Amino acid sequence: YAIRQSSVLKLRAAKAGRMPENEKASEGIAKLDIPGYFFLAVFLVCLILGINNTGTLGFSSPVTILFIVGAVIFLILFIMHAKKCDAPLIDLKIFKYRRFVLSLLSIMMFFMIALGIGLVLPSFGQISLGLDTLQAGVLLIFGCIVGAVFNPMSGRAYDKNGAVVIMHISSICVAGALALYLITLNNTSTALMTVIYIPFGFAMGCTIGVMITNGLNALPENLKPFGNATITTLQQIASAIGTVLASSIMATEQAKLPDDPAAGTLTGARNV
Repeated sequence: YAIRQSSVLKLRAAKAGRMPENEKASEGIAKLDIPGYFFLAVFLVCLILGINNTGTLGFSSPVTILFIVGAVIFLILFIMHAKKCDAPLIDLKIFKYRRFVLSLLSIMMFFMIALGIGLVLPSFGQISLGLDTLQAGVLLIFGCIVGAVFNPMSGRAYDKNGAVVIMHISSICVAGALALYLITLNNTSTALMTVIYIPFGFAMGCTIGVMITNGLNALPENLKPFGNATITTLQQIASAIGTVLASSIMATEQAKLPDDPAAGTLTGARNV
């Protein structure tokens, strides 16, 4: 995927006139930034392994710390290389645009919350409420349907009102849903959890596409391919982080009450 994405970026950059003639792909083959690709690949591998080990070995484990330190080192190497390279894998100029950076952070935050909640609720339903696999999945399905329905409508709302109104409404929906979960978790039911997840699904459906468009619109045409690649990559990383953090918190609380997994899951769900 990284090699294919890099080739697409370089071809678009060549068409935009950013690359010298001798570097343009004459027959559809773009030049690959090998050092940049290597630094970025090792950074992502170390980061994913480091985050994954927090759920099994803990944050203070030497192995976890080693991977996290390695991720930081290779990220620094990637940044230093990208600043000196004439045709980098990702042009870091995209981070000079405030609206793009804020949109990117919003997307990452929403994906972290979405994947964390997507893990916690079915687990809580199965362990604490005694639901089977199908019933646990139903907890999320109606919210997902609502999000899918409103996703195309959000584009028209963005054209008329901009991103600020949509973001405010979506943030209120997410905060309200999380607050209701926290308040009702001790005495909840399948129906109540399903209903509370609907505004969360609505917020996700309305926000993600709008934030991607809003962020990319802040960039010049020659930087939009780099912005798109960055958003695609970091939203996956944010999803992994949200999943690992949620599972780590749940596992920690369950380990404290090995004789009562339902109570441990309840405490873990509340802490998440």
